[in-house]
Amino acid sequence: MRLGFLAIILNVFLIIAALFLSRFGIAEKLGNILIFLSFFIIFFQIRKTNSIKPDSKVRELSKWLVVLGFAGIFVSVILAFRPIFLPGPLVWGDAPYISNESFKNFLAEPLVWESRGRLGVANDLYFLFPLTLIYNFLGFLGLGNDLVIRLVFYLPAIFLAIFSAWKFSQYFNFSPVVKIFTAFLYSLNTYFIILIDGGQVGVSLAYGLFPLALLGLHKLIEKKSPKQFLISLISFMFLTMAYVRFAAIALL
Repeated sequence: MRLGFLAIILNVFLIIAALFLSRFGIAEKLGNILIFLSFFIIFFQIRKTNSIKPDSKVRELSKWLVVLGFAGIFVSVILAFRPIFLPGPLVWGDAPYISNESFKNFLAEPLVWESRGRLGVANDLYFLFPLTLIYNFLGFLGLGNDLVIRLVFYLPAIFLAIFSAWKFSQYFNFSPVVKIFTAFLYSLNTYFIILIDGGQVGVSLAYGLFPLALLGLHKLIEKKSPKQFLISLISFMFLTMAYVRFAAIALL
């Protein structure tokens, strides 16, 4: 197992070096090796029993490993999604843009009608409702579109992806290494990066919420209580608001 950890660390350093040297083909092959070794280690971690209690030194090492792991994840997230953490516009792909004037007129007309030259069509407010209601209301209070889209969609999606993946793996008593690897892989894989880059704000938010909703449903199956039912219902309804297809996948 120690050799496996050392092999993963060596692969990570080699991938970073290959990317800096623009050797993308080599980096891809090293990445495949990294994934293989990671799953190999996870397989053996799952098979380990909890009968042996770790001593104080092991527990202290685990705490530092968690701290360093989360620090590495947050640094990597900031580097990968740095435009979101820097000032400036965040409208690309399918990301919505609402001008300050439109925000001011949000409550000036009946919400049942579309106000952009298509009288009689259902209002876009019902897309991702009630998230779009919160979106427009924050703009109505004077916040610009650049800040509102960060607060409602992008930042919650990124931090929920880290937190929910961690909580999901924590529930099944995985080791700190597996939990860190799970949060890292879930929040920094290419699918999530493409969602953010394509402006798929609703899908991105649903992606971050998915493990929490799935965990809530799993807990409800194991322990049927009014409190757990409400927790599971709330998490599942938030997932439904963000993207109903992800909710269907969670149910299946």
